[in-house]
Amino acid sequence: MIAALEPLTVPTYLGLTSTLPEYFPELFAALKAHAISCLKTAPEGCIDATTGGLRLASTSAVVSVGKVVNVLYVLERLFGINVQAEYPGLWREVGAWTPLGVDVVDVEKRAAVGGVNSPRGIASALFVKPVVAATT
Repeated sequence: MIAALEPLTVPTYLGLTSTLPEYFPELFAALKAHAISCLKTAPEGCIDATTGGLRLASTSAVVSVGKVVNVLYVLERLFGINVQAEYPGLWREVGAWTPLGVDVVDVEKRAAVGGVNSPRGIASALFVKPVVAATT
């Protein structure tokens, strides 16, 4: 269940998880190992076999787009996983869901389920904005 990583989104965004590997190496290793084990095709993992989209649990095709964005952010920023290079279908599917205009979709069918104008979906935009390098 990769959704277990979602609560780490805001602390990661605020820089509060930067010392996690140093002060809690066993916890960090366990979380990263869990994340990697989930990045397999369902039913063993959480990648949908039909579309390549990310399920929040291997047993359910219904997901919150905002939660998926948050999990992808944690995978990239906290665990250093290059999602775009290693799992290109994950971000591609988020892009495919966006025109549906809802926060809850069926991954297998690429169909809207609910959550129009969801605050979670709107807040997740913080985590996908481009990061501009500082100039000197």
